[in-house]
Amino acid sequence: MNGSAVMLEPRQESRTSPHQTTRLARAAAFCSSLTSKYPWHSFPILTCGLTLVVAFIVGAVYVTYLFEQRMQDTGATHFCCPNEVEQVFWYVNRSVIPCKDFFSYVCSNVISDASLVPEDRSLHSWRALITGHTAAGAGRTDIGRFVTAYYKSCMAIAAHKPSFMRSLASALVKVAWKEASVFKSKEAFTYMTTASVVYRLPSVVYISFDVLKQAMSVKVNLVCNMGTQDFDALAPVLDALSRTLNATTEEAVRRYALAFCSDLSAAGRTRKRYAMANESAVFDREVWNIDDVRAGLEGCGFSLRNVTSVDVQGVGEVRTFYSAFAANEDSEATAKTIAYLVWYSVFLGSGGFYRSFDGSAPSVFRVCMASLRFISEIQSAFSAAQFMSPEKDVEARKIFARVRNSVYADCQHYSLIDSEDSAACESFFKNMQIVSSADLAESLVPIPNATDTFGENLLRGRAYGFEVVKRRHSSYVSGKMSRYGYVDFSGDKWLQLSSIVYKYLSASSGEHNLRNYAFVGRLLAETLWYMVFTHANWSTRTLDKIGIFRRCFVSNHPSSNLPAAPIALTIATMGLASTLHALNVSDWYDPVVVGSMWRVSHAQFFYILTTYHKCPTKWDSRIAQTTNVSLQYLDDFANAFHCPKTDAFAKIRQCVLEVRRRR
Repeated sequence: MNGSAVMLEPRQESRTSPHQTTRLARAAAFCSSLTSKYPWHSFPILTCGLTLVVAFIVGAVYVTYLFEQRMQDTGATHFCCPNEVEQVFWYVNRSVIPCKDFFSYVCSNVISDASLVPEDRSLHSWRALITGHTAAGAGRTDIGRFVTAYYKSCMAIAAHKPSFMRSLASALVKVAWKEASVFKSKEAFTYMTTASVVYRLPSVVYISFDVLKQAMSVKVNLVCNMGTQDFDALAPVLDALSRTLNATTEEAVRRYALAFCSDLSAAGRTRKRYAMANESAVFDREVWNIDDVRAGLEGCGFSLRNVTSVDVQGVGEVRTFYSAFAANEDSEATAKTIAYLVWYSVFLGSGGFYRSFDGSAPSVFRVCMASLRFISEIQSAFSAAQFMSPEKDVEARKIFARVRNSVYADCQHYSLIDSEDSAACESFFKNMQIVSSADLAESLVPIPNATDTFGENLLRGRAYGFEVVKRRHSSYVSGKMSRYGYVDFSGDKWLQLSSIVYKYLSASSGEHNLRNYAFVGRLLAETLWYMVFTHANWSTRTLDKIGIFRRCFVSNHPSSNLPAAPIALTIATMGLASTLHALNVSDWYDPVVVGSMWRVSHAQFFYILTTYHKCPTKWDSRIAQTTNVSLQYLDDFANAFHCPKTDAFAKIRQCVLEVRRRR
């Protein structure tokens, strides 16, 4: 391999050489001698042809023998992942010189044809959705049964919007109406809190609660430019309500809704924040009865004692609703209020559901597949059941342990941590653990039982998500929760890979599976560097050292166009370097014949695969720049692709990272 022309290419037979021409001439002469020696032979051409066929068979057997020997030699090298080589070849743009523009070399074909990128919702996911079997050979799980029932109930009504509205209306009426004697301000606030917080549905007064900040917000979310078709959801709502409370009409509820729009136009839109410690009485007088608020929060499993403040957007508007609901005294007022509140949730909620529906049969499938996002925590649990396994958890922990040790060693090697922080640094890396979803409190939330009604399944799925998020947040109160890419982490305690990452993780792959390290290992390394640079509590001296180290990457940037986010360049470079240090591949630079066509070294393939995982579907100059420049700071890349010293990828800069020899 000469210069920067080294590329991943198929081995091809060369054109006929003079030596081959001589051999062909000899074969022709041999045929001629046969025909001349035996002039009585009636088929001289056939004689020559048979001779050549025999020679070809002998040659083919010999070539096959040599090929098998070569494959045995290849097998002895234990190349990490031949299947991935065949896959990524179709992405690599062999017209680009890797030492000139490695991002384009790997990603340009992915960008030009986004259909090359496999979608997360693969045929496997769709098959699991239909059957409920989340893994090959596995029986149906609780999450599989629920998702299958949800999908089938969606398919049963998706083509007919009135059926969807009737299903959702029936489910919400059960939530709102407990067949009490009257439905007043307390019951209204409880329904609006449940609809907003638990079911994440529109509500005339929208209420949100931030567990981490212990803050609550209340705002009017009313739409008043309604047309006749917007009241189509009233009929199914009243039909569901009439089974237990038949005390109003569509026209009465319509006038009730329009009256609120008229009254609110004259109400004040003042925004005010109330501190509950000393302003609860003021809130009670100006906004809503505080006992109603307490009851609404308790209905969702929260306590008013945990609310430090309430932000009200539109004090006068919210008070208008309170006054109207508090005045309810009879069954007609109760029926109008319930119908109005439920109608509003159904009317706006169905709009989001049918956003991608065009009336065609294929769009029914798309809508129901896409509707899984409406129960996102169920969808996450379903993905986890498809992609995660105890064996993959073990593999993830092995990779994390090696990468964590590598990042810690690099912190020391590059003298980033001051001596006064050495103990804290050691403790930081020693205590940091990787956890799976099964290790967290949220995993104890039971999967809901499914029904054959879509509205019920939707609400149960969202109630499950609410409980999961609530338990998740309760574990974050003692430590700030943050995210880097597909990794969540809490303080200096633990980090967790998103379930989709496990799709690309091979179980029991050994220490030198480049596929795992190219994506998962590098992701973990970058996350740890992100935590070191931005989240760990260091002394001023350590922060100064880190600052000098990070500025080196900017001051020695190979072009005048500095990256928009310099820290992204530093994290990408250090994450890649630490991943390389964690690898244990002895034949790193040795070219290997993989499969039947490709000749590539482990080093070359690692860089191709780790870059492929970062390819965007649209051109992004920031990603392209970060990808190329981060590689230019690694001497290992230039060695792997034999880049000429005149190329940017081979130029040595002040803060170049020398990849240490593998242990």
